[in-house]
Amino acid sequence: MNYPWLNKQISKLEKGESTTLPKPIKKLVEQYLDNFYEFSVEDGLIERGRNPLRIEMDKTKLEAINTTELPKLDSLNGNIVLVEFFTHCCINCIHSIEDVREVYEDVTKSDSRNGLGLKIVSIHSPKFTREKELESIKSFTEQFKMDYSDVVNDPGCELWNELGISCWPTLLILGPNPDGDGMNLLFTMMGEGHKHILKLILSSALAYFRHKLRVTGNDMVDGGQISSQRKVPQEETVEKPFDHILRYPGKVASKNGILAIADTGNHRIIVSDLNGSIKHIIGSSQRGYANGTFSQAKFYFPQGVVFKDENVLIIADTGNHAIRQVDLMLGKVCTLVPPGWNYSHDEEIVHLRSPWDVTFFSKEILLVAAAGNHRIFAYFFESSKLFSELEPFDKDTFTVIAGTGKEENRNNAYILKASFAQPSGICVLNRPDNAKVIFIADSESSSIRSITTEGKGKVQAVVGGARDPTDLFSYGDIDGKGVSVKLQHPMGVCSHKTLSQVYFVDTYNNRVKVVDVDSQSCFTLCGNGAPGNVVGDLSDVKFNEPGGICISDNGEILYVADTNNHAIKSINLQSKSVTNIPFKHVEYDDVFSLQRSVNNIISFKICITNIPENFEGGQFRVAELPSNPKSANVTSGEIIKDQSIGIALVEFPANLTQEYSITLDIFLCGPSSCYKKTLKFLLNFNSNHEDSITCFTYKPKENFFNI
Repeated sequence: MNYPWLNKQISKLEKGESTTLPKPIKKLVEQYLDNFYEFSVEDGLIERGRNPLRIEMDKTKLEAINTTELPKLDSLNGNIVLVEFFTHCCINCIHSIEDVREVYEDVTKSDSRNGLGLKIVSIHSPKFTREKELESIKSFTEQFKMDYSDVVNDPGCELWNELGISCWPTLLILGPNPDGDGMNLLFTMMGEGHKHILKLILSSALAYFRHKLRVTGNDMVDGGQISSQRKVPQEETVEKPFDHILRYPGKVASKNGILAIADTGNHRIIVSDLNGSIKHIIGSSQRGYANGTFSQAKFYFPQGVVFKDENVLIIADTGNHAIRQVDLMLGKVCTLVPPGWNYSHDEEIVHLRSPWDVTFFSKEILLVAAAGNHRIFAYFFESSKLFSELEPFDKDTFTVIAGTGKEENRNNAYILKASFAQPSGICVLNRPDNAKVIFIADSESSSIRSITTEGKGKVQAVVGGARDPTDLFSYGDIDGKGVSVKLQHPMGVCSHKTLSQVYFVDTYNNRVKVVDVDSQSCFTLCGNGAPGNVVGDLSDVKFNEPGGICISDNGEILYVADTNNHAIKSINLQSKSVTNIPFKHVEYDDVFSLQRSVNNIISFKICITNIPENFEGGQFRVAELPSNPKSANVTSGEIIKDQSIGIALVEFPANLTQEYSITLDIFLCGPSSCYKKTLKFLLNFNSNHEDSITCFTYKPKENFFNI
């Protein structure tokens, strides 16, 4: 069957568009299956001389990932079995996994009997050395929630070679064999994008067998039960509490003492200070697509995150194939580039697929590394030039600026003839001569590459990869210079405006590395190569597939999204030490709403009441102020009974954010000693108003003044 053509026709059919299908797809599937089988009342199912496919699950070579034992396909005879071959580094495989999950859910939802005769088996056939390790594929399976399938790790690609599989992903649809020895290979699909045809073939085939076949000794008899129920490890049968706030964080960004983290596994964005105190949780934690307030918004595996300014974030909403915008002042999420966006490029209709990282070339130009397209895109907030010898792009244009869409490591003096292989990280370096260079972590070619913006632009190799642009298997873990450097699936890259170095995470080597731009040499900064979760001196540090990296405004600290450790690590380049940032939800004693001042002068008092009669005295001190106020004229004083504690904050910056917090240390004194207690308040700023002094009353708990 011509699957790409058929899939396109079915997609048109679902949209209500005209198609060139010669007859209903169900009829086509029935006629196709009639080539395999005969059916008679006396003899039941009779095979038409086909050689059945036997897939042996050898316990000495294969590993069960999310089941107690390897699936036995001969015991599944009498069912439709979908076998998917994948490797977890592959963006096409990720797309296919999402399609298979959706098809499985749709088929089982539309007809409960259909699901009883459908079994999914996923064979992981790794490309990279790191992917062969059991712990790595288990993390991927958990992150992408592959509980719809029996997942098998084939570290030596034994089944891949035995069956002659040649590309990731590959889908095999197996049907019943009346002799009970192996199963019949009915359909084969290679590559991604078969969702529509896959759904119709599976539902049509299941209906075909239910209606026409009776398999003696098997369970598919007029919609009978599946013959082998999936056996889940006991520890997976109960949802375990997750002891991390973050879950598989993909990327991290830093600006003015604030961190923004793509909390990818939780489908949300976390905004915190540098100590891990969470200021905003953006997204409902339920995967989906929705704009609105922070609690209403929904994301789907968000990855890239970057500050447009102090109050606006741009998000690569990877699973939704969209670019989102977050306004921290207004507390709202909107869409910049919607799901399904497409445009015509050289007579090709291009759809944005899996944007993985974002960065700003200038305040007017956003760059997007689209892993699923193998291309680099740009969004122009204003009419601007990106390349010095090309015409400026119009305002609100979103377009491809580099890459053919082929998955290759091809450099070229004409940027639209260059090719990338799953670009997963992107940053911009300002050169001393004011020229800007774009750096890209090209994960599937295991290289760091660059785009110069002088003239008409040029794509060049920096370190790693192979000289042959079609060779995507040149990987390893070797420092050095140029093409002699070997990397393993790098996914994040960053730079600082005053440094001539580019920092990146060599993800599958579990290291952070540095490229000296002038010499094009590469060396390891930290990470010993083995997966783990160790902090301390640079020489001792261990990461577990870090996916993102950014650098502080002063260029002294790197922040690493240590993805499989569910952590953000802070690397102090001065002290050469590494720590985990301890994220924590901030609990406030009270929340006060203030109106925003026209001239940014805000004064208020906190009035503490409920002071007991026998209170002997004490003091207060402001331990933590909102960042950036230019002055605070009352920061400490005596606590006097029946009088309020007054704190006047003045000259806030013009870019005042929506929320600030204040911490008060209260010192209560008895006859012989004093004790410190702490109060934390959240200030929530609203609309403009004329200057005024506001007094907020706070009534502590009765035992607050007990010492």
